[in-house]
Amino acid sequence: MKKLLLLGASLLPALVLAQQPPKTEPSTPSAKDEGQIIRLQGVPLESVLELYSRLTGRTILAAPNLPKVTFELDTPPLTNEEVIQLLDTALAQRQIIIIPQGNKTLKVVPAAEGPRQAMIPMEVKRDELPDAMGYVAVKVKIHHVLPSQLVDILITFARMPMAVVALDDSLMLRDYAMNVKRMMEVIEDIDVKPTTFDEKIPLKNRAPEEISRIMTELTTGIDPPLSASMAFLPLNEAKALLVVAPFKAELERAKSIIEKLDQSQNSNPTQP
Repeated sequence: MKKLLLLGASLLPALVLAQQPPKTEPSTPSAKDEGQIIRLQGVPLESVLELYSRLTGRTILAAPNLPKVTFELDTPPLTNEEVIQLLDTALAQRQIIIIPQGNKTLKVVPAAEGPRQAMIPMEVKRDELPDAMGYVAVKVKIHHVLPSQLVDILITFARMPMAVVALDDSLMLRDYAMNVKRMMEVIEDIDVKPTTFDEKIPLKNRAPEEISRIMTELTTGIDPPLSASMAFLPLNEAKALLVVAPFKAELERAKSIIEKLDQSQNSNPTQP
């Protein structure tokens, strides 16, 4: 059964028509409950915040310097969570953000003040962060790359200033919950243990330390023949060289060069 939420400038006392009070937890409509229709007709901010409070089951604490704005919306049937997301977007378009304060309160401030608000960062998994939660701060532990290396990548998903801050071993993400979830997804794709390929290559004619030095030189300079992330470890007792490469093709290329270098004492190429 569809529900109708009709708001008008003159209908402030009747925020919800022909429906039970909305559930505090978002729910997916069943076959008998197709959602609720939202119609806002010149509705002031105070009415929208009251609706937001009812949908989330949280108390609203509005800053005194919020802009004087009105809302015009007419939607198809939506679930509670979809309505909250819609209101988050409508508020953001008017430079207003909602900041969770614990589990029972929501603070509403001008968007420009968001980065300056004192917020206790959450440490949650991406799937635990709901889409409809306003402006949030999430601390994400980084394991395999430098946090500073991710800032430029993640900032493209942000809508707020100072949304991505690199710390010593983690990142602070401060933005709308939906944007933070997208950033956390990118982090999961990038912050993985690097895959490497290694092989112990026996030497017949030349010393492991000598070959190691030559191969290392081939990873330096401008446009080097070999990747700078490769490593060559001399194994003197085994008369061999341990080669570590980020890609199998790099390992095969290095093996080919080492084979040429190990032909005789007179062979000392500087290029593959």
